Amino acid sequence: MKKTTNNLFQTLDLHGRRHEEVYSDVIYFIATENPPFRIITGHSRKMKSIVFSVLNRCECLFHYELNKQEGSIIVDKCIFDDKLFRKELK
Repeated sequence: MKKTTNNLFQTLDLHGRRHEEVYSDVIYFIATENPPFRIITGHSRKMKSIVFSVLNRCECLFHYELNKQEGSIIVDKCIFDDKLFRKELK
């Protein structure tokens, strides 16, 4: 998991991550960061699907970052309930 910061957002860059690692990476990132933040998925449909499943489960408000051709998501707000993710956060 690659975390970076630019002058606007904490960023989780999922490039090079295996699909089976992404779910727990995204959960951990959401649990430890405060929105707004960025998640870079690249163009993989499967990667986006995994990220969207976590974001929807956390009741996040998000949108594609402008001018990034849908490879980067900005998360504006999340309601993270660690009870839903106890198993993944161990």
